[in-house]
Amino acid sequence: MKSYTYDRRNNFVELQRYFPGSRQNQNTDVQRFVLVQEDNLQQREYSFDGAWNISSYRFHDEKGRLNYQSGESTGTQIGYLEDGGRREIETMRGGEVETRLYDEDNNITRSSIAYPDGRKEERHFAYDGDGRISSEEYRGVLGSLSSSYSYEQGELAFTETQRDGMVVVQIEYDGTLRIETRFVRGAAVLRVTFRDDSRILEEELAGEQVVRRREYGELPQDQEIP
Repeated sequence: MKSYTYDRRNNFVELQRYFPGSRQNQNTDVQRFVLVQEDNLQQREYSFDGAWNISSYRFHDEKGRLNYQSGESTGTQIGYLEDGGRREIETMRGGEVETRLYDEDNNITRSSIAYPDGRKEERHFAYDGDGRISSEEYRGVLGSLSSSYSYEQGELAFTETQRDGMVVVQIEYDGTLRIETRFVRGAAVLRVTFRDDSRILEEELAGEQVVRRREYGELPQDQEIP
């Protein structure tokens, strides 16, 4: 059900929309939605529970762009930049504050999180000419991590992740296969092959040579390589 409110000049002011609750509990599951149109053309949207408590709200600027929204545990402030991008500042109920920057193509380029205890995390993202992610950098409690991505014929083909300048994992993609090679102190020690999301082969490495192989299936088998 909808209810509209207009001013004396017959200009739209407010919309109330009622959403029926579940058949099992119609009294408490009713949701109400209110859209308020202000004189400066800004809009405010409110959602209520069955007891008319505000459950969430959204504010729009005079251009109709969202500039604030809240949920049950977060509130996000949105600002628009001259280059066509935007900045989002999200405050969590626990006190964490995350700031995100997006470019004009809606790609996230930076994310930073500040925790109440003083810890901070920051990520930077870069994209190629086709809008695909090409690199990612992380600084924070996990140290310094960087990942690079390469593509072949439009599909992700290879990724590499380094921690503090040393390779920790390389991943090759080949159709339904994903081959992960893991490193310790710069040396490859384990190679795992997946088909879709299922592990089918695990190989222990020493000096880039396979020293032990384990195949996965109905009956997993170990095989030492002489």
